[in-house]
Amino acid sequence: MVRIKHSVPWTNEEWKCVFADAAPPYTDFSFSITGSITGNDGTGNGLNDFRSGSGKVMIKGGDIEAGGDWHLNRSYKVLKTIVKDGDFVTWRTYSISKDYYSGYRPESNCDNNGQILFQGIPNSGHVLKLKKTGRKAPEISEITVYRPLLNY
Repeated sequence: MVRIKHSVPWTNEEWKCVFADAAPPYTDFSFSITGSITGNDGTGNGLNDFRSGSGKVMIKGGDIEAGGDWHLNRSYKVLKTIVKDGDFVTWRTYSISKDYYSGYRPESNCDNNGQILFQGIPNSGHVLKLKKTGRKAPEISEITVYRPLLNY
């Protein structure tokens, strides 16, 4: 896969995609997705968009040259890569976020001493709540929200 999207927050998890019915030129094949915590999360084929039962794995159908998220057909054409039934790909997901912001700012010679509070969350509405827990509120001069790239 070239990319894996999600519609719910990721957790620290190891994933496995096992291929079946795979034969050159790899324009269509079957696969199953399993997470180390989630367990069996669904089956699909390479031509159709896939959304796992948990929403933690979303793969656009078709090969990369046709705008999809798969790279099997292209790898076969360019590198003659062979994928057999039972071959698999693994990856890890993890949350890039913080539940607590200490206000600590590492010393730096650059103008941007920012800290990333979260990223990689679904493109939908969100609420950021900041609550003071100590005597002194953390010094926050700016909050930056970046608009994600839309690759559709």
